[in-house]
Amino acid sequence: MLPLLSGAGTTFSEEDIFPGAMGGEESAPRPREASVPDGDGGIVHVSFLSFQLSSEEERADYCALFEDIGERKALQNLLARRTVLQTRMAAISSGFVVSGDFRGTLERALLDMLSISKARLAVLFVMSYTGALVPELEVLSPDASPSSSPRAPIFSEGEDFFWKSLLKKDRLPTLLVVDSTVEGMSYGGREFLRRRNISSVAILPLLLKGSLQGFLALADPDMHWAYDADEPVLSVLSSLLAIALERRNEEESLRMSHKLIHDRFSGAVSALCQVSELRDMSTAGHQKNVSALAESLAGEMGLSDEIRMAVRYAGLVHDLGKLYIPAEILGKPHSLSDAEYMLVKKHPEYGHDILSPLGFPWPLADIVLQHHERMNGTGYPFGLTGESICLEARILSVADAFDAMTSDRPYRKRKSAAEALGELAELAGSFYDRDIAMTFIGMIEKRERP
Repeated sequence: MLPLLSGAGTTFSEEDIFPGAMGGEESAPRPREASVPDGDGGIVHVSFLSFQLSSEEERADYCALFEDIGERKALQNLLARRTVLQTRMAAISSGFVVSGDFRGTLERALLDMLSISKARLAVLFVMSYTGALVPELEVLSPDASPSSSPRAPIFSEGEDFFWKSLLKKDRLPTLLVVDSTVEGMSYGGREFLRRRNISSVAILPLLLKGSLQGFLALADPDMHWAYDADEPVLSVLSSLLAIALERRNEEESLRMSHKLIHDRFSGAVSALCQVSELRDMSTAGHQKNVSALAESLAGEMGLSDEIRMAVRYAGLVHDLGKLYIPAEILGKPHSLSDAEYMLVKKHPEYGHDILSPLGFPWPLADIVLQHHERMNGTGYPFGLTGESICLEARILSVADAFDAMTSDRPYRKRKSAAEALGELAELAGSFYDRDIAMTFIGMIEKRERP
């Protein structure tokens, strides 16, 4: 008994086995756990129960029952490690669901995977449109050979032959572990890893509806991690990463489609603007000025990019309907007759008729139609009042009035900026939306300050 109690690794004393003999207080026996040497330099986890059998004046007999609980302890430790891994992987997975920053979320996910697996390097490969496996992101463990200088990527495009040779299987496992030191790997495969100073790699294929989206490679991970990680958890992580990649690809494709559509519509609007300004040289540059002012005003008001784009492009074509007005009326150097003025007042409707069939992603036709309406109902063509006039048209009307007042016309000289702002302030609330007009006045005054 004494060698057992005094051996290296023992975590209990003789008093634990013979409490009464050592002068301790006797109490009801209860099981305890301890570690004892196994005689081969290892440790055995045991549970023991010690109790007194008999007691005489000079002698006391004790019995200690020992049970090997090593397997139970190993399972408990495995469960604890898996619980930690499941919690960490759930956090990684949820990041892709709730975050809009794909790149930042991805980098944090790879750092977490490095911490979990004790790997030296994490690399995410994605399947490109051409069918090539391309490294999307490499993250080096903070504990692996830190360096202040930029590091060249370990993997590069055009070297997917090694990965494809591993992944060409009818049924891919949830986790594929490749050890370059084990017999069976081709010489080319060993050389591919050896040149990158990698001994082993754990590969997590990212599958979505049976289609390979890419994979996560972990270089030189702790081999116990593959066993601890638990296949169902890895499977869920694989699916969520694959879904995140697909969503990113769809969003990128949608963004490119939107850009293409935007560029095409922008070109069409610019062409219409140039055509309309060639028709009335006396107001050349007016639509571009109004467009810039209206977009700045929308930004000053903190409005969305969508509204900013709408007033920008509406400004470029707000006088498009003047294409239907005879040039001699538009360039007349003195006051118009009633009949001529009534014709000029039709230009918002003509502009609306030109723009309506074109299907722009912004309500340009309606904005152009309403840009001469006034808050008190004295505008045209319909005499709309208040908020029945769309917000974009209320913005455009202020920018249009200011640029018109501060520009020369055949029938009058321009006003100064201060005079034009004074008139806007005077008409705020009756002709123009008060809040919009005052915001515009403040914006211009800030620009005018030395």
